[in-house]
Amino acid sequence: MIYVLIICCCMLMLFLESKNSRRILVVFILFSLFLSLFFFMVYLIRHSYYYNILHQYFNLPKGLWAWLFALPISFELLIRFINLFSLLFIYSSLLFCMSFSGIFSTQRMRKNSVLLALPMILQLVIYDPFVYRMLYYGLYPDHMDIYTLLDLENIFHRITQGINFVYLMASITLLVYRFFMTPRIKLLRRHILLIDLIFVCTFNYYIFVMMWAPDFLVNVQKAAHSVRYKKISLSRHPFIYQIYPYYIVLFLICVLTAFYLYNRTCKRMASENFKISHNFDISMNMIRVFGHYIKNEVLSIWADADYVDTLCKEAGADCEELTETLESIKKRCNHMYERMDYLNQNIEHIHLTMAFGDLEKLLEKIIRNRKSFVGEIQYFTEFESLPPVFMDASYFTEAVENMLNNAEEVLSEEIQEEKRIYIRTMLHHQWIIVSISDNGRGMTREEQKRIFTPFYSSKPAKQNWGIGLPICHNIIRAHNGKIIVKSRPGKGTQFEILLPNVFPS
Repeated sequence: MIYVLIICCCMLMLFLESKNSRRILVVFILFSLFLSLFFFMVYLIRHSYYYNILHQYFNLPKGLWAWLFALPISFELLIRFINLFSLLFIYSSLLFCMSFSGIFSTQRMRKNSVLLALPMILQLVIYDPFVYRMLYYGLYPDHMDIYTLLDLENIFHRITQGINFVYLMASITLLVYRFFMTPRIKLLRRHILLIDLIFVCTFNYYIFVMMWAPDFLVNVQKAAHSVRYKKISLSRHPFIYQIYPYYIVLFLICVLTAFYLYNRTCKRMASENFKISHNFDISMNMIRVFGHYIKNEVLSIWADADYVDTLCKEAGADCEELTETLESIKKRCNHMYERMDYLNQNIEHIHLTMAFGDLEKLLEKIIRNRKSFVGEIQYFTEFESLPPVFMDASYFTEAVENMLNNAEEVLSEEIQEEKRIYIRTMLHHQWIIVSISDNGRGMTREEQKRIFTPFYSSKPAKQNWGIGLPICHNIIRAHNGKIIVKSRPGKGTQFEILLPNVFPS
């Protein structure tokens, strides 16, 4: 009954969204895992060496045992099936993980799938019993003695085991990579983690039980013109083999559940109404900015008040100078309160409402609103076709406008005739990139190192407090992205905003 259930689950996987290449690869993984273990079990049943001990390893009904023993299938065909399905499991697992990671484009996947298949095909050919017999008859004893031939056989087996192990480790690495590169959306990451854990556990089980395959299971005796079939070393723990059909059923159920939840989440995220809200903290650096700013302003007010006090003592009939000083104090206080309010809003936890949006339309709107007052500065755009971007449109707009303000301020100080700002978008695997560059004076390496440091500015402190770019940096980080700055003195500056592509494949 358990084996019928396995076949039914595999068929269900095949017909659920069968056009999806990942689903087909998962079915290949399941079938190859099940069939490699099945033919391995049949090989043991047919081998006389295991006749008295095999019931300890596989809890099979007597009727099924007798049917398997009487199957009209040769040992050589059993060996071919074991080799074929064990290699197919390793190969299809790696292809699935490559597709699931989202690193490779469709064209690269096709090219890599062909290259990765070559070692598998070579193993399938060399380990074939007929090919092994032909090589044995051709090499022994004219070209090699029996010991050299056995040494060569062991070396080849170790090399192929190493290759297969590397394939499985690469598969696990790609699964881990996919998890860490997935945007920090709890709902999505939970499903990715579930899929990863299922496959990692399955790979570990396969390594423990079937990592010996494929192997040279034929023992040729040229003098006697006979062929014997080697025994396979079994684990001292029969429980590992007893649970394997139940393990596969559990694996199937978990995979079906995980993929159902993952696909449902993807469909929800693709809908226009899907939103995620979360808070992020600007960090203690901004609090230090706040304190530093207030201290400077209070000192300035103190100095002005002291000056007023001196004037009052010396005041005569004409108080015009005193009035101007008082007006200066009022303006400075008003300016201080405005900045305090702005900083207070950005120091507290910021509430992001993440939703899918059209990045191209958002950037066009920002540029359209700015062109009316940029004067002699020219804007140039180059947009690639992009998938919807998962972002908070309001805060992302604030970050972009802050960078454009910086670029415009730099260009306004230049005396060159052409003042240009370029905005480009591009797609690079798991990243959606927004590039903002200008043809201004550029920056030195020291300036680039400190550009995101709070209250650092290369401009006069009365107009610039060095808080805009640190806030931009934190906003982009809250989107699980990053900012890269590239600049050389006299060659302009380029900022690259990298946002995660939620569905890279």
